[in-house]
Amino acid sequence: MSDVNDGNFYLSRARCNRQTVILESTSATAFEGNVQLNGKISQVVVDYGSLLPLQSGSGTGVFQISSDVTRSHSSSVVPYHKPIMGIDLSLSQNEALMVLDVTPGSDNDRAGNFPAFSNVYSDGSYGVIGQFEGVAIGKTSWNGMVHGNVHLMFGTMGSSPVTAANGTVKVTIYLG
Repeated sequence: MSDVNDGNFYLSRARCNRQTVILESTSATAFEGNVQLNGKISQVVVDYGSLLPLQSGSGTGVFQISSDVTRSHSSSVVPYHKPIMGIDLSLSQNEALMVLDVTPGSDNDRAGNFPAFSNVYSDGSYGVIGQFEGVAIGKTSWNGMVHGNVHLMFGTMGSSPVTAANGTVKVTIYLG
């Protein structure tokens, strides 16, 4: 597979650029990588099959995309969205693939349906971000915009480390 990135967007036709990032092991439970991006992510494909099967027991995974912007009171980076938690690590290698759509405006809070990517400080655990027509705004979708050095992280949690401690996670990002 080759990446497609012409760097240009034309008003007369739509373009979709693809960038693949290999997340390398930074510890027994964390896989990280960086890529320079400028645009709007429309879809993210996370292939974590090389990390499976687990040595023993069960576990879950977490995925997050962060910016290169640091907070004013600390050196921590600002994440683009809340971490996607509870990724199933009991799957076979062939099943260990997530296709995540960034769908801003798809938040249907009153029906109990939420987007996969939601804003960081906008759900009940952090308080509401505001009100609209007298109703508190809770979880809202992330719009997919990225710029600069984008950091990707996939982590594992559970009773045992993965068999392939030197495995990788392949993340394919579609900008459109």
